[in-house]
Amino acid sequence: LFFYTILAQSSLFLKKNTLVYGMAEREKITSELIENVPAVVFRFSHDGDNWKTWFVTQNIYEIYGYAPDELTDGQITWIDLVHPEDRVTLMKQIHDYEARMINEFKLYYRILSKDGTSTPITEYNTVKRDRDNTILYYDTTIMETSVADVRSREITDHYRQQMVLNDILVSLYSSDLDKALQIILDRTGAYLNTSRALLFQDS
Repeated sequence: LFFYTILAQSSLFLKKNTLVYGMAEREKITSELIENVPAVVFRFSHDGDNWKTWFVTQNIYEIYGYAPDELTDGQITWIDLVHPEDRVTLMKQIHDYEARMINEFKLYYRILSKDGTSTPITEYNTVKRDRDNTILYYDTTIMETSVADVRSREITDHYRQQMVLNDILVSLYSSDLDKALQIILDRTGAYLNTSRALLFQDS
């Protein structure tokens, strides 16, 4: 994650130059680095479907129109920012990553600005757990996906593929071979909007 790499390298530089930069100056520089990167940084946690924002960078206002206090005070939550059509798929992916103890992952979805416009973004997540592997919080960075790389039709298709593949992987866990084949055909048929019988039809 290039954002974390930049931040880590900057922090290392500041630590090596402690005599030049005092603690207050170091904190100021770090804060400026975060705020000036064209990305929004969050720290949040969740209990089921209830999301709590503990921190969000001030630049969320310039980029998406939300005041940081709106999120940290609970007036709106992170999931409220996600396009309604993407929420179910996104939550399935998050629950799957959590269940498989994956602590670093990317997500792709559309975020809603305060004016109602939607923007394709890439979200980078690092999960912090305690000694019992209970999730404490997420450190998250969201960045706009290049419009040149992702068109609206391709985005919609991408989310459908993610949902189908995720369902297949989750359903295949501890399934026998015959059942696994049925699951794959059913999910593939759902993605192609056709029946399992048609998948076997001779050309």
